[in-house]
Amino acid sequence: MIRIDDWGDVAEAALAEAFLSMELLAQSRELLVAFTQELGMVVIKAALNASAMSVAGPAHPGKKGSEIRHWGSQAGSVRLGPSKTLVNRPRLRDRSSGKEVPVPAYEALKKDPKAKKRMLHAALRGVSSRDFKEVVAGSAEALGVSRSSVSRAVVEEGAAQVESLMSAALPCRMLCVVIDGIRFDGHLVVGSIGIDESREKHVLGISLGSTENTATVEALLTNLRDRGLLASTLFIVDWPKP
Repeated sequence: MIRIDDWGDVAEAALAEAFLSMELLAQSRELLVAFTQELGMVVIKAALNASAMSVAGPAHPGKKGSEIRHWGSQAGSVRLGPSKTLVNRPRLRDRSSGKEVPVPAYEALKKDPKAKKRMLHAALRGVSSRDFKEVVAGSAEALGVSRSSVSRAVVEEGAAQVESLMSAALPCRMLCVVIDGIRFDGHLVVGSIGIDESREKHVLGISLGSTENTATVEALLTNLRDRGLLASTLFIVDWPKP
């Protein structure tokens, strides 16, 4: 039983908890945006390499009978999410004319406003099913690179980077898990962010959201449970407005 005199303390504690929850949500959304952008850059790098190789073949020895050769790389930029991001883009050159040859995937990212959304959708769909090879192959295809021209080496290297980013095992014990959604480049990205005993935050998983909000959250929770998350963990769940 709580005495009337104690209501002030109870209200203060409830307010403190509410402010903490709002602070965690705000910080978690920032982390989720940054993580989704990092995933996008890993995928873009793999897709650009696949696109360059589809035109010129592997850097060594190149495509047989083709005058187009790899010509190093150069700093470029693409808009992914709220701001432009630097990317190291491969360059191609026509040996006979000396002119630079565009990399199709990079041109699509620069000129086609829907290309980034297609790529991100393919990447998130692969991540949601934990098919990391499909993340790379599907994203490259979304930028106009045929699956048949994407080399196994590019797929496996890109898939390994995505898998490393997603981190299959929980790094440590989590005291709190925030599940929230953000709008990123026209997609609903649902993420789970863990806060450990040192107040460090970790993105534990992301998924492509849909109208089936409950199913998406349940899939994330099931994944966390299977990876060893304790049932006693505090959960904070929020959802963006449509």
